[in-house]
Amino acid sequence: MDDFNKTWGNSFTGPEQAADLIKNLPDRVEADTAYQNAVLYSDKQTAHIQDNNAVSKQVTSFLQTNTEFYKKYNEDPNFQKWLNDIIFTATYSRLAA
Repeated sequence: MDDFNKTWGNSFTGPEQAADLIKNLPDRVEADTAYQNAVLYSDKQTAHIQDNNAVSKQVTSFLQTNTEFYKKYNEDPNFQKWLNDIIFTATYSRLAA
């Protein structure tokens, strides 16, 4: 989370809340069936695409409760790439095992 605080913490009025959302994302993304199947039955590139889709679905679920996070993810391609990549890194090897 140090990486988040250094790079993105100032982007949020409530950085602690945003950091908590990010901490819970790996478990939520790992539960996505399409992502699980991509990890188990496809190549790494396809799994990464499904990870991105799963992250996007989870972030969309924050629309009502954390609009600021939702907007940052959808309007800042650098933040979106960073978040997608860290979630993929956190989840891929656990699911592939």
